[in-house]
Amino acid sequence: MWGCAAALEYLSAYSYPGFTFECPGNALGREGMTCLNEAGVCPGEAIIAIADACPAAYMNEASNSWVLEGRSNAPIDPYGTCP
Repeated sequence: MWGCAAALEYLSAYSYPGFTFECPGNALGREGMTCLNEAGVCPGEAIIAIADACPAAYMNEASNSWVLEGRSNAPIDPYGTCP
């Protein structure tokens, strides 16, 4: 399903706990971005920003949140890109 409502529902169910969500959000020119305490981007925060609310984008970022937290060995962006 497409759109921010679907993205936020999916992220709430499948992202690593403690991340906040922005949709639409500033993903720095990408479809989506997961940011964990990155200086100059999200210092002291855990944020998932979705710029293009397609399933690949929000599914990637949910997975990436687990990777950044060291809880998964999945590749970054395992679902590819938006069509």
